[in-house]
Amino acid sequence: MSSDEGQQCPDSGLFFLFINLKIMEKEQILSTINEKLGNTNFSEKTLSDYIDANLPAEGTEPDDAYFDKHVGFLKSLYGNFSADVAKQVNEAKAKLKPAPAQKKEPEDDTRYAALEEKFDKLMGNYEKLTEQLSKKESEQTQAQLMSKVKAEMKRQGCNDEYVLRQTLRYVEFDTKKSVADLTKEMLAKYDSEFTDCRGKGAAPRNGGQSEGSKGKTAADGYFARKAKKEGWGKQSEK
Repeated sequence: MSSDEGQQCPDSGLFFLFINLKIMEKEQILSTINEKLGNTNFSEKTLSDYIDANLPAEGTEPDDAYFDKHVGFLKSLYGNFSADVAKQVNEAKAKLKPAPAQKKEPEDDTRYAALEEKFDKLMGNYEKLTEQLSKKESEQTQAQLMSKVKAEMKRQGCNDEYVLRQTLRYVEFDTKKSVADLTKEMLAKYDSEFTDCRGKGAAPRNGGQSEGSKGKTAADGYFARKAKKEGWGKQSEK
């Protein structure tokens, strides 16, 4: 056996170390959230999936604000769900007809069959409800990032509304990145989009459109470039 055999690649070791650290970080967050939540009917998988979707941004540590936000959300979710279940149970009980008082027959367990079935259905829909709420929170986060990035891009001279809309169209932001990093990415995309729409002669992010390009559409820019290239549209020299 050569001396190189059996030696582990350093990069592989660092990779597994990174994975172990991420697992330990997630387990610590899960333990803290469980402690702050107290007794609930949340399954371990539900909380684990929720944390996976809401881990702190890369390079940051979970602080009190992080835990307050997510523990508060989960408590509200559990409270609303418990209230809905209790309401359904009470309504179902109210509809049950009690057996005649004069008859002392064994209690008919089938009276509660419909109630139990309804309760089981509610519990079965719980995971779906959690997924829908997580999706809604994700959409709200995307909308907030879009507003912040768009405002920062305008501050840095991205004042062509058409190009700006085209740049941000269908964009889904990485929530683990900062607004500054996301803005930097979108500025590069804006510059490229600006050149495609307005031509290479126009200077993007110059605090506004040049005098000659105000009010022009993408079609105007195309025909202007074509006229310059082919020489048509010029006045004949005297």
